[in-house]
Formats: sequence, structure tokens, C-alpha cells
Amino acid sequence: MINYLPSSLDGRSPPAIFADNANSVFLGEKRSTKDNGDGLFSFTVAARPADLPDDLKFAPVRTSFKLAVAVVTDAGPLIETTKAQRLPISDLGNGLVTLAFAVLPNSLSSNILYAKRGTQVRMSAHPDLTDHVDHAGYAPEQRRKTMQRIVLLCKENEFREWLSKHHDPAGLIHMAGGSPDLAEQASAEAVLRRIGAHSRAEILRNAIVCERAELIIRLWRETRFDPIPISLGIAA
Repeated sequence: MINYLPSSLDGRSPPAIFADNANSVFLGEKRSTKDNGDGLFSFTVAARPADLPDDLKFAPVRTSFKLAVAVVTDAGPLIETTKAQRLPISDLGNGLVTLAFAVLPNSLSSNILYAKRGTQVRMSAHPDLTDHVDHAGYAPEQRRKTMQRIVLLCKENEFREWLSKHHDPAGLIHMAGGSPDLAEQASAEAVLRRIGAHSRAEILRNAIVCERAELIIRLWRETRFDPIPISLGIAA
């Protein structure tokens, strides 16, 4: 059962994980960690619905949050923060709900991700106003559209020239010479290398690859109005 003693009595970490958003803190119980098969993990906790902050409880699915998780380990309190997306809330029928967050596999330590079922955690979920990524792109139909846009862009000479200048460190497009067919193939390969994929089909299967492909598309669109290149933040 969840222990609702105040932190001063239960020996756990102070609740003000985000000092300026103390109301965003709630107590939960670790339930499970699941590999979604799309490049993300689902980290699920059980909590009382009344304890959840309204901006978390009523947020649309896939809304981005800054998530902090605090547990007590043998080595003492462990507090970690990461970006996360809110997944659907489920009613357990016993006065508790399960709340899941989509996180990157390496964004939380194993001590938190793989804590025993029933481990008590303090969590703070603060809306991430800096995240402008359209995470609806994680939906299968949107991933297909992303892949199709990449295919079409690789056929455009202007896009290939921009890609060659800013995101093709191996010079694949330049080596293709003046052949449109070879240049298109080289552009596709350059994109795959930048998004960390072996084939375009990975855009359909992997949420992280899809997001990187969307980022390339957005950066290209921005250059149509702003000639200053923006870094992808992806290693060459």
C-alpha cells in the first residue's frame, strides 16, 4: 500500500523537486517498466487521482512534461529528472489509477526504471513549455507521412543542395555528381545517417528515428525563411 506520511516522517526525499512548482509533486508506487517497441519505455506508477496535479491529470496524451522521480536506495536518496510524455491514465477500481510516462531508455537510471514493484516514489511533473515537437508524429499514420515527405524531399534539388552543405559530412551527395538518380539515392543515405537509421522503414517503427526525421524537415523549412543553419544535435 502507498504510504502517505509526510516526507519528514517517512525519511524520504524532500517533495520540492521543482522548488517553484511544489504543487506538481505527488506520491506514487512503482508498477512496471515496459519496452514499447518504438524506441521508448513506459514507466508506470499507481497513485491516488486526487493527488495528481490538474495540468497532468487533464493533459492530452503525449503532452510533454519535465519529470522528476525520487526514491530511496541503499546508497541514500536518488533523484533524477528527464523529459517525458504523458500516456493514458487507467482506473484500477480500488481508489487508485495507473499513470504511465514515455521516456527514453537511458533517461532514468536502472535503479529507478527497474525498481521493485511497489517501490514508493515521489514524482514531480511540470509541463515542458520548451518542447515544440509534434509528438502526434509517433502515431503510425503520421510516421508514414513523415517517411513520404523525406522521400519527396530527396527528389528536390534545393533540398539536396541544403542537405549536402549542412548535413552530409561524408560528402555523399557531392560524390553523386550531376546524376539526379544518384543524387537522390545519396540524399536518402545522408538522411538515414543523420537520423541514425539503416532504412527508411525504421521511421515507421521507431519513434525516436521518426522525431529526428521530422526535425530535419522542420530545419529545412526554416531555412526557406532564415538562411542560418540550426544544428540537429545528432552526431555525424
